[in-house]
Amino acid sequence: MLTLVKPAGYVYLVHFTNEAVAAGYSGLHQWNFSIKRGDMILSDGRKQRHALGQEFEGVAALECESLRWFGRAGVIGRLKKSQTS
Repeated sequence: MLTLVKPAGYVYLVHFTNEAVAAGYSGLHQWNFSIKRGDMILSDGRKQRHALGQEFEGVAALECESLRWFGRAGVIGRLKKSQTS
């Protein structure tokens, strides 16, 4: 998605928190999203864990926040592509 966005453009990531746990790691729900220490975390609940702010450093700036909708916890990440990418 960042490849297609113009410089200084945005990509939004909107997910329920820990959806893979809730769905038993089946189908499309293989990954959990959460926020730890101000960074959006993508994990498979086993071995893989990615801090997205760190992963996109130099390419995009990440802002993230927790919220609730439809009675469930969720996370929103806003990636702003750098001017030079």
